[in-house]
Amino acid sequence: MYDHVHGDAIFDFFQLQRLLHEYSSNSVTDPDHFTENLSSAVSLLARDLKEAQAQDPNVPLFRAPHCPANPIVAAINMGAKEYSKIPVPALMIYACPQNFDFDPTLKNDPKLKAALIADNQFYCSRQANAFATSVPTARITRIPNAEHYVFRSNEEQVIREMNAFLSALSY
Repeated sequence: MYDHVHGDAIFDFFQLQRLLHEYSSNSVTDPDHFTENLSSAVSLLARDLKEAQAQDPNVPLFRAPHCPANPIVAAINMGAKEYSKIPVPALMIYACPQNFDFDPTLKNDPKLKAALIADNQFYCSRQANAFATSVPTARITRIPNAEHYVFRSNEEQVIREMNAFLSALSY
């Protein structure tokens, strides 16, 4: 769910990367449209980064990734689509804030870890609120201190939420 009010730094980054790939692979068919899209993508990402820096200057914008590049994750991100309307029943389960114990680089840096948790709390809450606004009929659940793969770290709670959601649907 793309938040048109605040943007989405990850989505906007990969949108820019998709456009640059289009350019580098000589597959631009409409130069004027491409240039307009490229300019917009750069502006959106710049806005996202400025906002992120203002939100918490203690969180590095360009923190090194905690794991090597994964081609599957890259393919998922490169293939992402912007959704702003979901006209069917929806269940959203957020790990909010996420658990950062998986990252060994944070073990000896409690200040950075605390800043990342606070930053994550801010952004995942904002995303959940944007989803609730865009899809008022959605069931939204926030599970604090869960892992990104919330269905693994909090399996029982996820199953309970899914069953409650499914039982409320009328056929």
